[in-house]
Order: sequence, then C-alpha cells, then structure tokens
Amino acid sequence: MDLIKNPIVLAAAAGLLVALVVQLNAWSNQRSLKEEIERLKKHLHDKMAIDEKGNAAIIGENSKLTEQVNKLKTTLEVLSHKPSKSELRSLVVLEEGIHLMSLNVPGFTAHWEAFKIQADAKLEKIMLGEMIWPRHFIRKTLGRLGIGHNDVSLSVPQVTSNFEVLEDAKSPR
Repeated sequence: MDLIKNPIVLAAAAGLLVALVVQLNAWSNQRSLKEEIERLKKHLHDKMAIDEKGNAAIIGENSKLTEQVNKLKTTLEVLSHKPSKSELRSLVVLEEGIHLMSLNVPGFTAHWEAFKIQADAKLEKIMLGEMIWPRHFIRKTLGRLGIGHNDVSLSVPQVTSNFEVLEDAKSPR
C-alpha cells in the first residue's frame, strides 16, 4: 500500500495511463486513415476507369476526324485540278449522248434518274469526307467508255416507237 501512495509510482502510473490513451487514440486514427486511404484508392480507380473510357472515345473520334481530314485533303487536291480541253470535250460528248439516249430509248430516263440519285449520294459522301475522290476518276471513267479520243461525233442508234433500231444514226452536232 505504501507503493500506491508513493509520488513517483503515481507519476509513472499517470504517465502510463496518458501513454495508453495516446496509443489507443493513435490506433483509432490509424484505422480511420487506412479506411480513408482505401476509400480514396477506390474513388481514384473509378475516376481513372471513367477517364479511360472518355479518352478512348476521344482518341477514336480524333482518328475518325483525322481520316476525314485526309480524305478531304485528297478530294480538294483532285478538285483543284483544272480539266484539260480533251476532258471537257469528252464530258460534252457524254452529255450529248445521254441527252440523245433519253430522247430515243424508252425506259432510259427512269434508270438514268435513279443512277443520278446514287451518284449524287456518293458525291455528297465525298464532299463530307466519308469517301475519297478517286484521283483519276475522269480519265478512268472516260477510258472505260472509250471516249476521249479524237472522235468528233458519237454514234447513237435511234429507236422508233416500234422498237426497231435505225441503222447508222449519227448524233447532230
């Protein structure tokens, strides 16, 4: 009992009690800090996952727009090319031939209008950059049709109302 009343023992006991309270408080703070760190890690992980999806979408859109810009550059390059006189002449011959076909061949006009609509849709896609304008479009098309040489007239057969083809009908110039 004398030991309990000794001031040194009382001071030591009080010091131990304070140390125990401080240690319990530190353990409590450490546990709450660990929980806070885990919560922040989870939040950071979620935020990074969301940002990754957003970045992937932006990268995908960027690549699409880059491709579209490249297609538009190519189209601009092709469209800025001035046609030669022979190319313009060939286009006039084609236009005259189409005009004669629409006048003389039954059923041609309906098909021609449908094909014009398809061609217009394709040209619209080219102008929006969804497709590339072929570099040698005119030469390839005219070469495939056999037009663009030194021929002056276009030979088009005329069809009568009885669907008989008249021989050697020349287009008027």
